[in-house]
Amino acid sequence: MSYLREINFKSGEIIGLTSKKYEGNFKTKTRFKVVINKKVYYSNSVSASINTSKFEKSVWYSKFKEIYHHDKSKKEVENILFLN
Repeated sequence: MSYLREINFKSGEIIGLTSKKYEGNFKTKTRFKVVINKKVYYSNSVSASINTSKFEKSVWYSKFKEIYHHDKSKKEVENILFLN
C-alpha cells in the first residue's frame, strides 16, 4: 500500500506507475520507491529536470506527518516518504 493508494498484484506481475512530469533547470534522475511488506523496492531511474524548490519540504509534508505518522520521528517519516 502506498501513502496515496493501495496497489494489488500477484507474484510475477509488473507494476505500472505514473507521476506528474516536472520541469526545471536542475538535471537529475528520478525513480519510484515502493514498500511491500516492509521490503523496499526502487524503480529504474529516469532522466528528468526539476525546479530546485522540489528539494524543500512543503506544507503537505508537515500535514501528512501530523495526520499519519505523528508518533514517528522525523527520520522515520523521511524514510517512509523519501528515497532515503
